[in-house]
Amino acid sequence: EWKVAREAAEASQKYEQEQQRVKEQQTARLQERMRVAGQELIEVVGDGNCLFRAVAVGMGEREGNYRHYRELAERGAELLEQDMGGGEFAGREREGMRQEGEWAGESALAAIARATGLRVRVITGLEGWEGWVYGRGEREIVVGYNGHNHYWGARGWGSRIRRNGMGAPLNRPEEEEWGNRRQ
Repeated sequence: EWKVAREAAEASQKYEQEQQRVKEQQTARLQERMRVAGQELIEVVGDGNCLFRAVAVGMGEREGNYRHYRELAERGAELLEQDMGGGEFAGREREGMRQEGEWAGESALAAIARATGLRVRVITGLEGWEGWVYGRGEREIVVGYNGHNHYWGARGWGSRIRRNGMGAPLNRPEEEEWGNRRQ
């Protein structure tokens, strides 16, 4: 009996070590892809709000301004439902967009892109899958995804296009003429 328990504990430990190794590889791959894209990877708090924190950082704000982007995701989901002629957008994941501390993913990024008129580029650390884009806007923000349910902020060459004519960072997308433009 103790032998079975010990073997189970060893198997569990090996699994955790392998998961940690994969996570480290994916994070290193993400860092390299961001470097090639001219982006600095910015760690944000992993509290279930990391996607919205990463978007805030991408907009040139402090990550603590994430609540605004959670609200924008909800507004964007409503717009996407209208675009679909009244169909439900994002199903179960939409609940995650509404709840503080709940992880949200691709649907929230699509909704933020729709609400802001931005193009949201996701660069990943996943092997064989470099990333994806939401929205068709001319202006772009970049976020990173390490493949283990965590988003990162990014700053770099894209930050120039998130600034107004005076070179000041944008505070809110709706403050700019393009912020609410439909794409």
